[in-house]
Amino acid sequence: MDEFDSSFAQVMRRLRVETRDPLSKRVSSVTAAIVDVIEGDVSAGKVYSSVVSTLEGMLRQSADGIDADKVLDSLYTQSALLKVLQSVVPHVAKSTVQATLAPTSRVLRALISSTVFFLVDENSEQVFGTKDGLGATNNVLISTCGSVAEVLRQLPCQTDDATVRKLLNETIFLMLQDSSKPRIQKAAKEALSGVLLMKSPPCHPTIRNSITKYTNAMIDRYLKNPSQHSSNQIMVELMGFLNPALVALDFKVIGARIMTILVDLLNKQSSPSVSRPVFAAKPQAGAANILTINSILSAILSLLEIVEEEDKDESEISINLDSFAARVLASLVQINSTAVFREGAADNDLLESGRLVFGQVMLSSSQRLLRKESNAEVGAKLLPIVLQHIFGLSRPTREEGESSKGHLLLIEVSQLIRTDLQQLKDLDVNIHKKCATECLLVFTKIVGSPFDPVYAPALQPLASLLQQFPPDNDLVVDSVLSLVKLRSEQEVQEVLAFIDGALLSLVEEIGVPAFWNIISFDKLLCTQETNITGRHKYTWVFNIMKGSTVQRSKTLMAFFQNEVLPLARSFDMMASRGGPCSEMYQNLVVDLWSLFPVFCCFPGDSDQILPHLAPTIVKAMNDERYPELIQITCKGLDVLFNGIFQRKGNFHDVIECEEGASTKNEVDVLGMVTLKLLPSLFKLLESIYEKSEEKFGCEAMDTDDPKKDDGTGIVVANCITAVARFAPKDMGRNLFSMLLQRMLQTSQEKDCKSICKMCSLLSLARALVISESLEESSIILLYRVLKPLIRTDSTVARVQKLAYKLLCDVCKIHHSIFADSSDFTEILELLASSSATSQISSRYMRLKCLKIVMEGLHNSARGANYQRLTFPLVGETLLCLKDSNAKTRDVAYKLLLAICRIHDDPQGFIQTVTAAIGSSTPHMRSAAVMGLARLVFEIAPDVAEVQTMVPALLTTVLILSDDPSREVTKSMVLFIRVAISTCTPSQLEPLLPDILSGLLKNHSGKDRFRSKIKIIMKKLVKIFGYDVLMPFVPTSDSRLLTHMRKLDERELRRKRSSTHQPSEKPIGYNSMEDSDGEQDSDDGLTLVTGITRRSRLTCVTSKSKQSPNMRHVGPKSMARPMEVSRSHVSVRIKNDVNGEVMDMRELRTVTFAGDSGDGDDNDPDEEIEFDASGKLVVRDVDGESLISNLKESGKVDRLNSTYLGFSQEMNKLRNSKGIRKSEGKRKAMAPPGQVYKARKAGGDSKKKEQKYEPYAYMQLDGRSYTRKNRHQAVEQMGALVERGRKRQRR
Repeated sequence: MDEFDSSFAQVMRRLRVETRDPLSKRVSSVTAAIVDVIEGDVSAGKVYSSVVSTLEGMLRQSADGIDADKVLDSLYTQSALLKVLQSVVPHVAKSTVQATLAPTSRVLRALISSTVFFLVDENSEQVFGTKDGLGATNNVLISTCGSVAEVLRQLPCQTDDATVRKLLNETIFLMLQDSSKPRIQKAAKEALSGVLLMKSPPCHPTIRNSITKYTNAMIDRYLKNPSQHSSNQIMVELMGFLNPALVALDFKVIGARIMTILVDLLNKQSSPSVSRPVFAAKPQAGAANILTINSILSAILSLLEIVEEEDKDESEISINLDSFAARVLASLVQINSTAVFREGAADNDLLESGRLVFGQVMLSSSQRLLRKESNAEVGAKLLPIVLQHIFGLSRPTREEGESSKGHLLLIEVSQLIRTDLQQLKDLDVNIHKKCATECLLVFTKIVGSPFDPVYAPALQPLASLLQQFPPDNDLVVDSVLSLVKLRSEQEVQEVLAFIDGALLSLVEEIGVPAFWNIISFDKLLCTQETNITGRHKYTWVFNIMKGSTVQRSKTLMAFFQNEVLPLARSFDMMASRGGPCSEMYQNLVVDLWSLFPVFCCFPGDSDQILPHLAPTIVKAMNDERYPELIQITCKGLDVLFNGIFQRKGNFHDVIECEEGASTKNEVDVLGMVTLKLLPSLFKLLESIYEKSEEKFGCEAMDTDDPKKDDGTGIVVANCITAVARFAPKDMGRNLFSMLLQRMLQTSQEKDCKSICKMCSLLSLARALVISESLEESSIILLYRVLKPLIRTDSTVARVQKLAYKLLCDVCKIHHSIFADSSDFTEILELLASSSATSQISSRYMRLKCLKIVMEGLHNSARGANYQRLTFPLVGETLLCLKDSNAKTRDVAYKLLLAICRIHDDPQGFIQTVTAAIGSSTPHMRSAAVMGLARLVFEIAPDVAEVQTMVPALLTTVLILSDDPSREVTKSMVLFIRVAISTCTPSQLEPLLPDILSGLLKNHSGKDRFRSKIKIIMKKLVKIFGYDVLMPFVPTSDSRLLTHMRKLDERELRRKRSSTHQPSEKPIGYNSMEDSDGEQDSDDGLTLVTGITRRSRLTCVTSKSKQSPNMRHVGPKSMARPMEVSRSHVSVRIKNDVNGEVMDMRELRTVTFAGDSGDGDDNDPDEEIEFDASGKLVVRDVDGESLISNLKESGKVDRLNSTYLGFSQEMNKLRNSKGIRKSEGKRKAMAPPGQVYKARKAGGDSKKKEQKYEPYAYMQLDGRSYTRKNRHQAVEQMGALVERGRKRQRR
């Protein structure tokens, strides 16, 4: 096997792989036997000859006197040998296959004839056509067809024609004609198609001639009597075969015959007879004709949709396909397609499929014609007619219903117009103009009034068509105005979405100015028409234009200055006059200004217009009547300046080119504009904070309530960041100096206004830092100003948080300034010593600063010099792992890892963290274990030293199993899970007793983490198995493993019966820490009832898994809180304390045979016993001895007294609630134990006035078990026990 070529070796290895499939097992054994028989090196030729010889020897055995079992075994072996032959033949030399064709053909033909012999009657077919996975005769015939196909693939063109023809006729063609099994016919068709579609080298000419002859013969059979149902079936099966293979045949001749049949069927189906109207077709005949039409159209469609790589422009196939497409399209446009697929002609789904494939054939033919210059004129002439057909076919079959497939045709129309019709414009402008105009006239008819919502998907191709015309074309203007009118009149949301999408794509193509001029938007806004909300009728147009942020052409800010702003000023003047429409005019002013960001996306004249427009922008920002303009103008400036900044970076190296020179000019102009904008933006941000203080008071500065912050300050700060990049250095230096002076002055004041001012100044400083426009000296001065705000605990929480956020940006953007200077030690000591002065709300940003500093220190060469400064941070970082804020916990984990990376000895650092386990507080112990878990999870896979110390760490952590704290238990369970996933089995095996003892030890926090404990148990079982773990599990918890074993066996049986097996995904650390139910086989319901059989409580159906609220069984589970539901289905790992009364639904007093109880009340007669394997133990008990034992123990008297008390309490409750028995009619009984049902819990409860335990005695009533009332009694007892399946079937 060493001299195998790689591909053949892979084939042999695959054949010898044994799976659960019976046939795969037989193939594996047969392959192994063949390899053992071959002498010397194993090659493809030797395996091929050995398989053929073996098959021939099996065929020579006489079938006389052989029983059915031996015949079946022989058929199974033949099927396996054929599988091997089919896989090996492609690797055999072609000369070898040609030389041995005669014996191989004889064997394959004999296999077909001998196998068909066993199918002479139905009884033999039932015996030898098994369904046990091996298949017998069916698999032999299918594998023979596949083997014949592989042999034919290897034959060169010089092979004898008669031999090839004989092999085909007596194998594959025989199966096609005589076999009635769909699987065998499918295999034969696939075999022929695969051989026929060979490219290099092509298939043998005899094969193509034989298939062509077979196809013509099938067509002749159909034409003899086309009205018969069998003839239609022949044509449908033939088209199923020709669907992929027609291109390899002489489709010019065969296609002509098929088209003749198709046209005759279409004309027959569309023309009504004299005796019946169009809508009254015969159901059976019509359905057969429609099915035949659909199959022919599908075959033609597959022929027309040849991939371009296979369809060379100058090839003979391409020319013939173009000619065939022209004939198909010319024939189909003359058919009344709506009459062919009319309602009642066949089943609705069949008609919808026919409409779809008919339209697809027409569109594919049009695409093929439009792509070639020689056929473009024909395609352009027929395209408008094709569109008319498509619109007719896209309508639903039934008037009252909606089309489920018609919109697919309209989507393909959009693609045709967007690509093929656009390419026609490059081939011939005149033909394109004429064709596009005629197509637009067709579209205009469907947009007109009244509009049919069925044609809503056609609006998108209409928009694509309009984009190919000049914007000032009269037809374009009329169509756009029709769309605008339609949008104003429509109320259906689905139609409105299609209209908005069409108009949006049109605006993105032609631009906002062109669209504005087409619809004369200024005139539309001058009307005083309003909608229901009181706003202008055409307000929706603003949303369309604002959504066109991705425009394919440059916008001109001059249009905004000359057209939009004057209109906004006029509406502002109208609003200032007052009146009933003043609010509408104010809204129009805001809407017009909302177009400003659109003109800032990619302007072509910003260097000319922006200097003149800047004063107007500043004035709009400060207009108190329109506070919405602050965000609008700042967003527009942000888009404008960021866009130019990106283009500046792109053209930095090629500034001499035309585009680069234009960008350089824009940069210079923007630098002058910032002189006006930047001071105004500074003042604007300060005024925003002052208004916030006036509106919400000083307390607004201490909170992050979104209701008190609409995001305006953030938008303005982002705008300052974008604008500051273009500010001259002198201006930036002066502004920053003034900013620092004001910060120093404000820090001395403690009133509310000074706090507000400090927040605004910090936001301004942060915007300048992010812009990266400050010098090194300015950054150092800023750090000096921030130190007092961070160091003292008297700083307001909001101010300190902003100071940390600013320092975080400084460390992130300008880290090199501190890393290469003596100030780095100072900043690290500042952050390390500020833990006592840091506010709670600032904790996250402070840890983030530390993380950034540590990461930068790790990347520098001086990290080892600062290790001593990081040790004081370890304790605080560990405590932050327990913070209530999720972001704080996450950044604390990252900081801990960053500190560990600074140290050259991760093993020593982990030992330092381990020392925190001995802390006096459970909070610190829990944090230390969580930190260890994260460090081990991240570092152990890459560092061998850390991986070797994990068992010692696990032993140390297991000491905490006696800790009564719940948080310590949770962290311990987490570490155990991480350690199991990290350690090798050899490392874990000595620790199994300690691990299982620590997990299953009785303490208060165990039941809370039962799902995580069960997941760990499942992982241990997967590594070691049940037999290894069982000796170390406490006797009281052994039923856990027993139940898990049964669940695994049940799941294994289910997987064996299912072909789909879900793949396992890698589990991250967060899943280990947070998930309680991941990989839990029964969603935490293990041992709910204490029994191991499958019940309604232990079984979670697919319906319950899909539903967010699990449906619990029984009347007691109705309308219970989620907390109660969890407690009701809790997993009991240990047995509960035995009581005198058994809960019939939970059966908590379950013991195992051989277990001895420690308590005095542990009576074996009251318990259900199981042996070590989980089977129920039933002991033989003498009736008289049982009664005597009960009398001696006093339980008979106790039972009688319990029944008496139970009856008295029931009578008392009836009297108190006024329940009386009716004389003539007996009322329905309440479910047993209803009086003990807990109102706020999941189980039963004993009320104060009740003396006895629930379910002490069930009162029986003979009338309840009569034939009439038996069903009702069984339903009532369903609250206690599960109803039997036999009763359910009744």
